[in-house]
This record gives sequence, C-alpha cells and structure tokens, in this order.
Amino acid sequence: MLPTLQPGDYVIADTRALEHVESDALVVAREPTAKTIVVKRVRSRGDSTVYLGSDNPNEGRDSRHFGSIPIDALLGEVVLHLGVGRLMSGR
Repeated sequence: MLPTLQPGDYVIADTRALEHVESDALVVAREPTAKTIVVKRVRSRGDSTVYLGSDNPNEGRDSRHFGSIPIDALLGEVVLHLGVGRLMSGR
C-alpha cells in the first residue's frame, strides 16, 4: 500500500458496521486466494461484495488478481494509521 503505508506502520481498524463501508476507505481484509490478511482500499462496492485496490497498483495483489470479495471477508475499516514519526487518519 505504498505510499500510504510504509513497512513497519501500524493500523487500528474498527470491526463494527462493515456493511456500511464506503468507497475509498482503507480496510483490513482476508484475501481469498492466499488466505492472508491485507490492507487495501475499497474501489467500489455492491450489495454483498467489495472490489479492493492497491494504492500502488504495480506492486502487490488486489481484486484485479482475486476478484471482488464478500463483505464478510472484511475484518475492519482503518480508522487510525500509526507511522514512523507521523499520525494519520484512515482516509
């Protein structure tokens, strides 16, 4: 998620009300194909799925590789981003 997140950064995610997550929000999700935890940006959402994108599309995997994911694969919306020497909100 460079340049938004740097190696070693921490995020705090809100696990409530994920069914109302909006486009452009940063979310923590379970990637379906690799079964790993990822931080991605919501690019679009449907009634029961979300399409996730990377802030650095030339690196990493996102919905271009694994498709839309069910909303219940979202683990939380990033509400606080703690980086080295900086403090940022999730949006």
